[in-house]
Amino acid sequence: MTITDSTEGWSRYTKATGTSGFQNDSAEVIAEAPYDGSILPLADFGYLTFQNSEADGNTLSDYSPNEIIMTGDDDTKAQPGSLLGGTFIDTWKHSE
Repeated sequence: MTITDSTEGWSRYTKATGTSGFQNDSAEVIAEAPYDGSILPLADFGYLTFQNSEADGNTLSDYSPNEIIMTGDDDTKAQPGSLLGGTFIDTWKHSE
């Protein structure tokens, strides 16, 4: 996995391997609010672009569900757009 922040100019890479395989494991691409004993307000991040998201060598658009909405108190905080080839944009809606 490589995480890149093109605004700040940095990139980090990590690789996970296992001898028993990862069958029945899951993968997530997330943006989440900070937590300090309770969920804190979600910062106005504008939008985040997730590119080339894969799980087990397949793009996320090969899996379902295709959309996940981050909510709190039944109120949408951020919402992703449609997946296209493992790429989607997560857009901030509001913090509280």
